[in-house]
Amino acid sequence: MKTAKLFLNTPVKRNIYIAGRRTSLQLETYVWDCVDSILDHENLSLSMLCTELKIRSGSLRLAQALRLFVLIYFRTMSKAMSPYEEPADLVRSPPAAKFNCLIETLQILSQRAPRALPPVQQTSPPLSPQPPQKRHLPPSSGVIRSIYG
Repeated sequence: MKTAKLFLNTPVKRNIYIAGRRTSLQLETYVWDCVDSILDHENLSLSMLCTELKIRSGSLRLAQALRLFVLIYFRTMSKAMSPYEEPADLVRSPPAAKFNCLIETLQILSQRAPRALPPVQQTSPPLSPQPPQKRHLPPSSGVIRSIYG
């Protein structure tokens, strides 16, 4: 079982193109498996998805945005397919014509990506300059005195 865990956590690099520029992206194997299944289900290319995420992710790095996208996608999909919801009143609220998990996920990502990183702490300079502190050094040995005079 330990080798299976190592295999799933092993980082794998892939080269992608975003707006015509080549870049590499390193993610764990299980994240790449999730991304591949989403791309197959939505009939997208990795470059198209990463370009869209780069536009919507704000200050997140692309790897962070992709991990967040995978999480939001599967949570959105599970909520849409949940059998535990109360039966809908079809007269008052008919079902949507077609549920698009990709669009829903990208909208949620756009809302949550700015809040995904903690705010940058800005350090302010001290109000008054501090005088330099004296360093108390131990007395030097005779060898150092003989070399430096």
